[in-house]
Amino acid sequence: MANDAGSNWSVIEDVTLCECWVRISHDPITGNEQKLPQLWKKVHTTFCEKLGNKRTEQSLASRWKKLNKEFISWRNALKQAQDNLLSGENLSDEALQAQVWYNAANKNKSFTRHECWNVVKGCPTYKIVGNGPPVVMNDTSLHSTPKDDSHVQEGDPHEVSEPTHHSLRPLGQDGVTEDATFVHGEPSQDGNGPPKVDSKVEILHEKVTKQIIKEGHGQKPSKYSTCFLHHRAWTESTGHKFEDTWDEQQPLEMILGKEEKEMTGLAIGVSSMKSGERALLHVGWELGYGKEGSLCFPNVPPLADISYEVELIGFDETREGKARSDMTLEERIGAADRRKMHGNALFKEEKLEEAMQQYEMAIAYIGDDFMFQLFGKYRDMALAVKNPCHLNMAACFIKLKRYEEAIGQCSIVLADDENNVKALFRQGKARAELGQTDAAQEDFLKARKFAPQEKAIARELRLLAEHDKAVYQKQKELYKGIFGPTPEPKPKRDNRWIIFWHWLLSLFYHLIIFWHCLLSLFYHLFRRERRKAD
Repeated sequence: MANDAGSNWSVIEDVTLCECWVRISHDPITGNEQKLPQLWKKVHTTFCEKLGNKRTEQSLASRWKKLNKEFISWRNALKQAQDNLLSGENLSDEALQAQVWYNAANKNKSFTRHECWNVVKGCPTYKIVGNGPPVVMNDTSLHSTPKDDSHVQEGDPHEVSEPTHHSLRPLGQDGVTEDATFVHGEPSQDGNGPPKVDSKVEILHEKVTKQIIKEGHGQKPSKYSTCFLHHRAWTESTGHKFEDTWDEQQPLEMILGKEEKEMTGLAIGVSSMKSGERALLHVGWELGYGKEGSLCFPNVPPLADISYEVELIGFDETREGKARSDMTLEERIGAADRRKMHGNALFKEEKLEEAMQQYEMAIAYIGDDFMFQLFGKYRDMALAVKNPCHLNMAACFIKLKRYEEAIGQCSIVLADDENNVKALFRQGKARAELGQTDAAQEDFLKARKFAPQEKAIARELRLLAEHDKAVYQKQKELYKGIFGPTPEPKPKRDNRWIIFWHWLLSLFYHLIIFWHCLLSLFYHLFRRERRKAD
């Protein structure tokens, strides 16, 4: 059996590692009280006693990190399959559905560690808790689902698109899958530790304080509001970052008053924030992960005070009536459509930041996890709301001169519809502003292919041609200035001596020719007289 950390692991080793971890970490006496180095030392000792090999503690910890990630993804897949299991389907159908969800979240990789799963599935971390009823796809029509205009006009809030990095979130979680960085961008901090903030400290609770990094707008969420937020979390004692939704591209959904116990302090902070606000929160361990901490994911030591960097994207008041997971398809699309229309109204008032928050909230209702379940007309209904939101966000970004983000939003729409004229037009316009004229021209030409009568496209192509001509003339002048003008020939100065010598040489030349002709004449006369004499 291989012993080094880099070698392949056998099924027996993986199962043994899982058994040792469960036994040590869930010990009824010391399991929750021991620190991580002590835990892994005991796991290593037990592992070596069972198999007799020489794998190091570090190799065991690294292997467990990989297994734990797969277990969480499989748990989420099972949870999603269980929530969507229809009546009459059996457990084998659930397993097949779970495998489909797992493949989608892990780049078409299948879950194969069923022996290990049987060992750990009883642990609290991996227990499956249902989300509620599945999404209901009934045949009732959706009221006022907007149709995206086919024409392209400047300033129309329905036609712009924006940049985003956008990926499937782990299955089974309620968090929003869209990356909220496309509204406010990545936090300015480097991620090595909590940001340094000089603003006034607000005491929200005996164990919770807040410092505002960026002001928000509007009202604050009330109890039972559904809040969408991004956050980073560090343990204050060690500075260890254990959670980052910006990095994971997974905004968190939190219902105030129904949050998990370890999120109590975070919920207190969020309830004091306005939409668009970013703040630094300090939460005592009593309102965080408590005396026990968390030995699984996320890994938080016992008695750990926590620092959160939080941005509240937006929230839905309780009048929506239910959580997203409890809504039917029409209800979710309807809620998204209302957000989109509200965003359009704000766009017309030039309140671009607020408009983008409404568009992102709309996208939160119909994110990738939701779209993955839809086919045929249901998918078309959702795209009729989702794509205009991305296009509208791109319009906002172009107005704010955030062109790279606008390109990202357009790319999301083009992934679903590669011939979308508005997405091509906005992407081309953003690229042109960034100086990427060749790529911009390619976008405009492709857009013109599908909308040859659009004057806006023709105008942009004309502007590109004029720009290229101006750049050429400017470069021509620049290079002319570098190498200097062509020198003019200097007039030759007349010299009498040179003229005299030219005349003298010419005379000498003609005298030579004269003497040559004279000698030739005398020679011919001499020969003729001699022939007469003979």
